[in-house]
Amino acid sequence: RTDPPSEAARAGVPPLRPALSTPTAIARLTNLLEDHLAPREIRHGVLLDILGGLREARPLWEHHLLVPAAGPLADRARGLGIQTSVVAWPAEIARLGDAMLGAGEVGGMAWRVARALPATLGYIGRLRAEIGRSAPSLVHAHGFKMHLLASWARPFGTPLVMHLHDYMSGRAMMSRL
Repeated sequence: RTDPPSEAARAGVPPLRPALSTPTAIARLTNLLEDHLAPREIRHGVLLDILGGLREARPLWEHHLLVPAAGPLADRARGLGIQTSVVAWPAEIARLGDAMLGAGEVGGMAWRVARALPATLGYIGRLRAEIGRSAPSLVHAHGFKMHLLASWARPFGTPLVMHLHDYMSGRAMMSRL
C-alpha cells in the first residue's frame, strides 16, 4: 500500500532536501535565532517553569540557580524569587562546542579543548566554590558543557541530574560520551 500523493507532490513542488545534515542545520538555525532573536525574546521557558513550579510547590526549600552569563534567564529567575548567581565562564569555554563540527574538524576541536584547559580548571574551581556555598542536595545541569563542568565541580556524593535536550547522535564528539 502506498500513501496518496501529497498536495506538494500534486503541485510539482519538490521535497525540501537541505545540503546540511539535520543536526548541523538545527545547530546553525539555533545559533542564528539565539544571536538575533534572544536579545528581544526570553528563552529557557521550560527551566523557568520548573523553577517557578518548585518555588510554588516547595516554598520552604532553598532554590539556587547558577548561570554562566548574565542575561534574560538570570533576570527572569530573580523575578520568580530564585536566588541566582552568575559564574561567568571565560571565552575559551564559551567558544567550545561540537554542534557545528564536520567529521574532519574533530582534531581542531581537540586542540581548542587543550588550549582551554587552564581556563576550564579555573572555572571549575569558581563553580565548585559557588555550588559549595549553597550546600545543595541535588545539582541539575543543562547543556553538554555544563554537564561536564558540574560533574567535576559538584560536592562529592551530591547527585547530578543531566537534562539532555540536544541532538546527540549528530555531535562529532559528544555522541561518543
